[in-house]
Amino acid sequence: MKKAFFIFILSLIITTLVFTIYYFKMHNDLCLPETMLLELFKNSGAKFVNSEMNFQAKLNEECQNEEYLNRLMEDLTNSLGLDKNFESDLDIVENDFMQKLEINGETEYKEIVNICIELIKGQGENLAQNKYTEGIVNLSITETERCPYSRLQDIRNHVEAVFIRYKIKPEVNCTIIGCFEGKLDNKGMNEVCKNVFSTVEARKVGGIAEKNLIGVSAYSPAIGSFIEVNGNRTNIHINFRYSSYEKKTFVWIGIPVIIK
Repeated sequence: MKKAFFIFILSLIITTLVFTIYYFKMHNDLCLPETMLLELFKNSGAKFVNSEMNFQAKLNEECQNEEYLNRLMEDLTNSLGLDKNFESDLDIVENDFMQKLEINGETEYKEIVNICIELIKGQGENLAQNKYTEGIVNLSITETERCPYSRLQDIRNHVEAVFIRYKIKPEVNCTIIGCFEGKLDNKGMNEVCKNVFSTVEARKVGGIAEKNLIGVSAYSPAIGSFIEVNGNRTNIHINFRYSSYEKKTFVWIGIPVIIK
C-alpha cells in the first residue's frame, strides 16, 4: 500500500514538473518569436538561404521634423553597428509630394541593412502649405549565407530599444528562406508543414495553390503576435515555390507573415 502511494506521489511530482517546464517554455517563446522561427526552420529540414527581419511603423505629426528624423536615423544606424559616416552616407530625395531619407549598409556580421523614412504630403491645402500628413519608417535586415550565425533576436532587441526611446511601436515580421534539392511533391510539402507545425502545436487555418506557388497558414498560441485573415487568427506562413532553373524547391517560413 505504501509502495503504491509512493509511486502515485512520484508520478504526480514528475507530471507537475513536466507541465511546469512546458508552461515556462511556452511563456518564454511568446516573447521570443525569432527564436521560435529558427526552431521552426530547423525542423523543416531545409538548407538555409537567407533570412529577413522587417520593422515598419507610422510616425505622428510631432515626429515629422528634420532634427527628430536625423536623430532617429542615426540612432538606428548606431544600434546596428553600421560602419557608416552618417552625414555623408544619408541619401535624401525630395519632390513636391514626398521626402525620403534612406541609408544602406552592412554590419560587422555581414548582415545587409536598409533604413528608410518617407514623409508624404497630403492633397489640397496640405500640399499647398507644404505640410506632411503621413510618415513611415521602414527598417529591414537581411542575413545571408555569409553571416556566421543568426542574430535575429539580438537585432530585434537592439532595434526595439531605439524605437521604445522614441515611443514608436513598429510591426515586426521575420522570414527565413531555405531550399530543398529537386522538386518536392505534395507528400514532401505536407511532411515539411507537419514537422514545422508540430513544433508549436499549430493548426492549419488556410492555404493557397497558384501556378507555381503553394502556401499554407496556421495559428499557434505559443507565438504572441498574429494577424486576422477572414476572421481567423494566423501567425505562421509557409510558401513553397519550385525553380526549374536552379532545380530546387524554395521554402519561405514567416512569423506572423512572410516578408515580400
